[in-house]
This record gives sequence, structure tokens and C-alpha cells, in this order.
Amino acid sequence: MQQKHFSGLLLWGIGCTLIAAGWTSYGCAGMGQPTGGPKDTLAPILLKSVPENFTKSFQSKTVVFNFDEYIDLSDVNNKLLVNPPLDQLPQVDRKLRTVTMRIKDTLRSNTTYSFRFDGIIKDVNEANPLGDFTYVFSTGTYFDTARVAGTVLDARTGKVDTTLLVLLHNNLSDTAVITEKPQYVTRLNGKGQFLFEYVAPGTYQIFALKDQGFKRYADSTIPFAFLDSTIKISANTNPVDLIFFQKEAPEEPKEATKAAASATPAERRRNRDADEDAPKLLKYQPSASKEQPLNIFDSLTIKFATPLKSFDSTKISLTDTLFRPLGNYSLQLTDTNQTIINLAYRWKLETQYLLLLKKGFAVDTLGITTNRNDTVRFVTKSERDYGAIKMIFTGLDFTKNPVLQWIQGGKIVKSMVLQGPLYSEKLFAPGDYEINILLDTNKNGRWDTGDYPAKLQPERTLDIAKKIIVRMNWDNEFEINMEAPPDETTPPNSRER
Repeated sequence: MQQKHFSGLLLWGIGCTLIAAGWTSYGCAGMGQPTGGPKDTLAPILLKSVPENFTKSFQSKTVVFNFDEYIDLSDVNNKLLVNPPLDQLPQVDRKLRTVTMRIKDTLRSNTTYSFRFDGIIKDVNEANPLGDFTYVFSTGTYFDTARVAGTVLDARTGKVDTTLLVLLHNNLSDTAVITEKPQYVTRLNGKGQFLFEYVAPGTYQIFALKDQGFKRYADSTIPFAFLDSTIKISANTNPVDLIFFQKEAPEEPKEATKAAASATPAERRRNRDADEDAPKLLKYQPSASKEQPLNIFDSLTIKFATPLKSFDSTKISLTDTLFRPLGNYSLQLTDTNQTIINLAYRWKLETQYLLLLKKGFAVDTLGITTNRNDTVRFVTKSERDYGAIKMIFTGLDFTKNPVLQWIQGGKIVKSMVLQGPLYSEKLFAPGDYEINILLDTNKNGRWDTGDYPAKLQPERTLDIAKKIIVRMNWDNEFEINMEAPPDETTPPNSRER
């Protein structure tokens, strides 16, 4: 066993040495600071447990663990996993090098219990956690040896959420996950993987849900996953894959918007008169100008400082530089706060446009409007402001209607149905992107959530753990192998155009 305690004190200064008669005495070396030696990075070592781990015919109410150093505990109530779950968590205390667990509940007969202490027990000095430590005993004369492993991923993004719990129910009723505590519970690791061990053989339902303390599915807006069929768990059970989903909660309008929208004309006048600094004219800002060119794939937006009550589309006109009207564009309010007018049009490269805004084209919820005509002059980007992309996909099943999704800031900014292994675009907005593949089962172009009462699984998204960097004025080429390990990437083959 490696000795973890040592002293780092080194003493200096043993007098001065006389070399010969009349020789000069030299000063003593100063006292140095102790280095303390290398940092302790080792987890505590379990020396002994009473009763011993893997005890059969277990009858004790107390278990004592002795370690090789002083111990601290971390978040026992939230981290300790007991299977099968107990009505009351054991009381876990520490003193010096000892951890004591006191079991409060009556244990079932002929049952294998496991207590996972992952990350709970640490050493005092450096807080090195004892990971992957499980204490197991059986109240019968044998141990249950059934096991099952698997993964749980986000159906919408293909990513991992380690805050989810995985549940096993031996009650095969559809409502068991809603009304009862599970028979077994475990957590996900950083890769979205789970493992149940020491399980009683039998047929189970398997679920995953967000840990909200009660381990039941009571809210459809929390992440949730279910397996389509029951699973027979034995010592050699095939791995299980789950994808979780959640229904979006209805969005509540912001209080300021609701108050402004519900105010009476008299209240609006009083509010406006009470504010000496209230603007007398409606303030707004277009998203493009001659100095800030517009992306040809974006809409032109007009953003207002206050929510709008209404706008008059007949007082908004898009023209060329000779004031000739352009058609086939659309205008609409696009955000829930009613502060953005969106103008969508099929823009041309490196072209100048005019947006004519007539007096009174918009009115906000306080009755403030514009009192003069305005002309917004703007230009679109040129071809050199974009990059060309070419992507080759291998290992992708194109019969499942895959949709390539480009993501920035957690939002999907572009989607494209993949018809085959080669995808290319001549003009693509430069930037850093994440990408994933939506398996669009119903071919409606968007991700569809699941529904447990209807036994409807969500559509699946495959996460591609690879950042895509598109450089402007370059030919950007990428190879995407869907069967490659997550940490294996192929650098882009880029060259200047």
C-alpha cells in the first residue's frame, strides 16, 4: 500500500566550517520553505467493511467502512443510490477514518441490495472522491446476477443529459411509471450510458426521466423516455437504447407586454404623461444598411423599442434604387413581444434596395407612432462574403429521410433534406456550426416529439460531434462518417477560391 502521509520539512544551517587558521567564516544558508511533496491525487482506500461486502443472509442494521485516511462526505442524500429503493435513505455518518451506514427500513427477504457511493466518500485534505464503489449484500442465500446496460440520448439533439434517471418497473401496467416507485434506479454517466447490476431476473418496463426527487412521470414537459416493449432481464441481456423527449410548455407573454396590451386609453395617456422622458416618436432599427450588408438568406427586420399594437403593410414598400416597386415579399410580426417586423424576399447578390416607410406605418401599445416618411437604404452581401461547401456522408441510411441541420448558439439556422451522400452549396454563410441529422420519419421537415399515452416515440436526431467551420471566399470540403467514434473527426479540406 502506498504511504500517503509524509513530512516535507528540510532543515538547514549547521554552523560555519573553518578550513584553515585565519580563513574567513562564511554565513549560514537560510531556512527554506518546505515543499510538501507531490500533491495527493489518490482516492481513499477501503481497508475493511463490517459486515463484509457481498455478505449473504444479511441481518445487520449497521455497516461500518474503515479507510486508510480521514474521510469527508458529499451530498449523501442526493448521490446515494439504493437498489431496490428504500422508503427511507440510510443514515450515513463519518468520523475520522470511518464511515457508518445505518439502515432504517425493514429489508425484504431473499433480496439483493446494492448501495452505490459514487463521488460521496472523499479524503479530507484534497477531496479526492472514491468513485465506482458499490456495497452489496443479500438477505437470502444467493445473489441476483441479472444486468442490463444501455444509452439514453436527447431525441431532438442527439446529445447527453446526465441529470436523467433510468428506471426499471416490474409492474407492467402502463401507469406504473406515473403512480408507483420504480423497482430499480440508476444514473447516466457523461456519455449517456447506464448500467443496472444485481437485478432480480424477470420482465420489466424501462424508462428514463428528469430527476425531480420523486422518480415518477407526472409532467409531460420534463424529459422522458420509454421503451416500446417490455424487456426480459437476465445475466446476458442485450443493450438498450432510449431517446428522451419533452413537450414544450406554453409560452407566457411577458408581464410588461400583457400590461401594455390590456391598458385602457386613459391609462396609456396617464403613463405617457407621467414619464417625462417618454419618447414622442416611435423608435425602430433596421437590420441592414449600406455599411452593414444583408445576408441574402436572411429576412430584413425592423426592430422596435416598444411592442407594437399594429402596423399598416400598405405604408411599407420595397423598391429598387429608382423607386420601382418590387413584389413577392411578405411582412409579418415575428416575435411574441411584437417588437419585430420581418420582411422576407428573395434577395440578389451585391444589390442595393430601398425600404420606404410612410408616416404612421406602425403604432405601439402606448399609441406612439411616426410623424414623417423614412427611407432605409441597404445593400446585400457579395459572393466573396460566402463560402462554398461540399460534404460527403458515409454510413447514413438515406431511406430514413435524413435532414441535415445547421446549428449556431443552440438554434437551428438552416435545414436541408439529404437525397444522397453528396451535399454541396455554392453560397453558404461563413461561421462556426454544429450539425446533426434529423431522421424525419413523417417528412414534414421538422422534429416531432413523442407521446407516452399514445405510445408514440419521438423522431430521432443523430448528433455529429464535430464542429464545422465555413470560411468565406473558400471551397470548404468535409467528410462525415456516421459510423466513426464520437471523438474521431476528419479535418476539412479547404482552399481559397
